Amino acid sequence: MKLAAKNFLFIALAFVDLKSSSQVAAIKIEKGVSQTLASYRKTVLSNVEYHLDFKIPASRIGSIAANETLLFNLAKNIDPLQLDFKEKKDHLLQIAVNGNNIPVSFRDEHIIINTKYLAPGANKININFIAGELSLNRNNDFLYTLLVPDRARTVFPCFDQPNIKAKFSLQLTVPKQWKVLGNAAIHFQSDSGELRNYIFNQSDVFSTYLFSFVAGPTLIFTKTC
Repeated sequence: MKLAAKNFLFIALAFVDLKSSSQVAAIKIEKGVSQTLASYRKTVLSNVEYHLDFKIPASRIGSIAANETLLFNLAKNIDPLQLDFKEKKDHLLQIAVNGNNIPVSFRDEHIIINTKYLAPGANKININFIAGELSLNRNNDFLYTLLVPDRARTVFPCFDQPNIKAKFSLQLTVPKQWKVLGNAAIHFQSDSGELRNYIFNQSDVFSTYLFSFVAGPTLIFTKTC
């Protein structure tokens, strides 16, 4: 009788555990960043780095080709990873995860990375894309970013929540006569024909909404004490 009771208890606990597991739903894919999504990403993501390369043409009507390498550590790989990008799907040209090209999965302002492409620990995502321009404030004389409070996602794919801070490495390719400014000092520059490439030092750690750069032919920088 005692053995039967123990077996019944074991089966009951197994059923409860199975039922609980089946009720763990995937995080909903929806526009914006829900509290559930933000909390999950904060729990599983660390050591985030963005390496961003923008090629800005002289004409304000020309599209801005861009490349991003996103590095991060993933504590656990239990749910598809959502990257925020408030643009059209046709702005996403190619995505590779940990060295493997994958199909572009995009819905409701999110790039969805299936768990089968990720692994616990260090991960790398490469994205070739056309930069969004909603927050580039682009005119004939210059452009500047203004990404407060949650508009980084309108320019490049990212984890656009203030409590996921990251380091940023920036490259800008612009017409040779233009000047540029970013979150860090210029480390190196080189010319190719009528274009000039600027490589900035890696930034301090900060939120996505603080990432910024300015570029244009009419910029005048002055030193202050």
